[in-house]
Amino acid sequence: MTIKAVEMLKTVGPCFCSRVRNNGVSIACDIAKKYIPKQTPISFLLFPMLKDKEQLSGQWMDNYRAIEQVIRQELIVLSSRWVIQAPIARLQ
Repeated sequence: MTIKAVEMLKTVGPCFCSRVRNNGVSIACDIAKKYIPKQTPISFLLFPMLKDKEQLSGQWMDNYRAIEQVIRQELIVLSSRWVIQAPIARLQ
């Protein structure tokens, strides 16, 4: 892992790690966890090793929806922080 990657992981918001099987290990995540702050949420996405394009497409769509849900929640949190902080900033 590069120094740049380590520095990025220290500041990342929600983190997504891939797995080949449900409840399986994620070697990449095991390596990266050393550098991800404890409070950073980590979600696991399933990327099975399949040849069936229809099954793969369905799984990719599930992963897309999972990522979209986390991003939307993060945007709500960020926008609510901005709404709270913006009036305070104008007073200073």
